[in-house]
Amino acid sequence: MRALLGYGTQTLRAAGAEISDAGGGFYLFPSFAGTIAARTSAALCEQILEEAGIAMLPGSDFGQPPEDLTARIALVDFDGAGAMQAVAQLPEGADPDEAFLRRHCEAVMNGVDRLCGWLSDR
Repeated sequence: MRALLGYGTQTLRAAGAEISDAGGGFYLFPSFAGTIAARTSAALCEQILEEAGIAMLPGSDFGQPPEDLTARIALVDFDGAGAMQAVAQLPEGADPDEAFLRRHCEAVMNGVDRLCGWLSDR
C-alpha cells in the first residue's frame, strides 16, 4: 500500500492538487482548491464522477468545510491477496515499482492517472 499511496500522492501533486504524504491506511485526502471552480467538495466530487468517472467522497463528509474542496480517495480496487503474494516474491528489501503496481493494481493506477489527466486539462 505504501508504494500505491506514494504513486497517488506524487502524481496528484504533480497535477496540481495539494496533498500531504500518506502516513498509512488505504486512502488519500487531497485538496483541489484552486484547480477547479466548484463551490463545494460535494459539487467537486459530482463533477469528477460525471467527467472523469472517478468516485470519491467529499471532504465535507469527514468534517472538512465544504468550501475547502477536499476529497477522500480510497485506493482499494485491486486483488489485495494476489498483490500480497506477488510482493512476497520480490527480492528481500525491494519495494514494488510502478510496473509492479500497474500489473497488480491496474484499476487503481488507471483511476489515479485518469484523475490526474482530468486535473491537468483544467
